[in-house]
Amino acid sequence: MFAVVSAHVTHWWVDIKQLELVTAKEAKSLLAAVRALPGVREAAILKTCNRVEVYAAVDGAESKVLEPLTANFFPHELEDAVHFLEGRDTVRHLFLVAGGLDSLIVGEDQILGQVKDALAFARQEGALGPTLDGLFRKAIAVGKRVRTETSVNEGAVSIGSAAVDLAVKLLGDLTGRVVLVLGAGETATLVATALARWNLKAIFVANRSHERAVELAKRLNGIAISFEEMPKYLPQSDVIIGATGAPHIVLARDELATMLAKANRVAPLLIIDISNPRTIDERVAEIRGVELRNLDGLREIAQENLRLRRSEVLAAERIVDDEVEAFLGKAEEAPADDLARRLYTRARALRDEEYREFTRKIASLTEAQREAVRAMLESFANKMLARPTQALKLAAREGDAETLRIAAKLLGLEAE
Repeated sequence: MFAVVSAHVTHWWVDIKQLELVTAKEAKSLLAAVRALPGVREAAILKTCNRVEVYAAVDGAESKVLEPLTANFFPHELEDAVHFLEGRDTVRHLFLVAGGLDSLIVGEDQILGQVKDALAFARQEGALGPTLDGLFRKAIAVGKRVRTETSVNEGAVSIGSAAVDLAVKLLGDLTGRVVLVLGAGETATLVATALARWNLKAIFVANRSHERAVELAKRLNGIAISFEEMPKYLPQSDVIIGATGAPHIVLARDELATMLAKANRVAPLLIIDISNPRTIDERVAEIRGVELRNLDGLREIAQENLRLRRSEVLAAERIVDDEVEAFLGKAEEAPADDLARRLYTRARALRDEEYREFTRKIASLTEAQREAVRAMLESFANKMLARPTQALKLAAREGDAETLRIAAKLLGLEAE
């Protein structure tokens, strides 16, 4: 069995409140906790707004090595929400994730960058070795292949675009509407990109960093505002989309109620919070005329997106399954490949030694004759080693470590 295991808490089986209990955990401390577990040789953490996933290369096939995380790191109420995978299932899951096939919005591109970030972070923390490094680099390659060979990510597919689609679904149309976007980072930019196709009356962008707000607003012919200016601009809005990276509430219930009351705002107000953790007080829904939705509210949009892309998803999954088989086949044969590499290195050294001795004794050989001798020796060595190499690979695929050990000893390669 391929010696990797994984633990997962994702949007598929927990709601936004439960996810926040895990996503609030610092990646650095979680990575350290995983590395401290007995039997773990390598570790990596994939942490996004919709998932926290732990990957580990372990000694042998210890499928339960990560289970202490549920008691020692994840909150008690999430113990039953942590799913564990191992070997082939772990590999396939990561390939699906990198391909955007396990995302809330199927085909979204952000996740591929997040997989790259997870690889870079684990490498930076010194938590990687050849197993996970190879696994994550292959997953990234698979993600790129899925997007190149299928149309699974065709069009605007992101949490940001789904938030705008939800607004359209609830309001019927955004033409002539006023929208306030809270945030100016990556997710807010995706929201803005989706809004650009609508003929809005106005768009306001509020962000702690005014420079970033100005930059994003300029792309949309919008107006950049500071959070302090929200009492003036917020009551004019029909839709507010929260997409900040703040770790705290940026719009509280009482604050919003005061703004609306001072402006004598009576028209309905739709608020969609796609931040994680949530940055809009859930109690704003208590205010008359205010409708609040969050990431959980995007599931219906996500299902519609999946329905429209079903054929492309099936094509992408076939690519993933092919890549899983190829990757695992190569991984299973790795011990045999290493032994064969050493065997061929030894054979080449003996070949070159014999070639030098032969040509030294018969100095009258022409260059063509010398080349013929070299080719003959190389062909002989390759033919002699072909069948043993096949036997070594078969032993590796069958997990027959004893045959590999004996072969290495008989060939004098065990100490190399």
